[in-house]
Amino acid sequence: MTKNPLDPIQTWVTIVFAFIVAITAISLAATIWGTGSLFGIGSPSVCAEASQGVPVRPTEESLVPDTAAGVRATVGTVRLCAENPSAGQRALLVGTQLPSFLVFAGALSLAMATFRAGRRHGVLADRFAMRLRIIGWVVIGGSVLAAVTEAWARRGLLQSMLERPLTGTWVWDVEPSILAIFLGALLLSFARVLRISARMREDLTWTV
Repeated sequence: MTKNPLDPIQTWVTIVFAFIVAITAISLAATIWGTGSLFGIGSPSVCAEASQGVPVRPTEESLVPDTAAGVRATVGTVRLCAENPSAGQRALLVGTQLPSFLVFAGALSLAMATFRAGRRHGVLADRFAMRLRIIGWVVIGGSVLAAVTEAWARRGLLQSMLERPLTGTWVWDVEPSILAIFLGALLLSFARVLRISARMREDLTWTV
């Protein structure tokens, strides 16, 4: 039997995808039964970390007792929580978590389909290179779009828990995944190499 040239990556992608499906199914069941939450749905409260533009009152009191001379303790993050969230606040909370999950799950699904096609038709083919290129653009574009959507939703959620309007713009809160962008660029480069190799293979076939 010919060894699969796409292992071990195909095996690991399948395992990760199965793990995500299992965890999502368990979380969904727990949410329906009222013992858990999924993307904030089912949670008794709605929380968001304060970002730029959220006024925080400074304090002169040290947060940590018995600090050494010249050491000052400060708050790293501030979380705002709505104990009786509205439907709009719950929807915004979902918007802060769901986009990244959809991009990750979608990229894994495309990768699994691509690997199956590569195993059937070979990796040195234009079809396989094109599918890898699509995954690369999905990872890059999806991660940026998810970061923008989540920043906008987070800003709206914070604003809904404050009486005064936030200062600044929510654009500065966008934090795209550098790792995802790097991975997408790597996939695009790999797809280009495979496409060139496939064409060289075709030229050699016609020459022979």
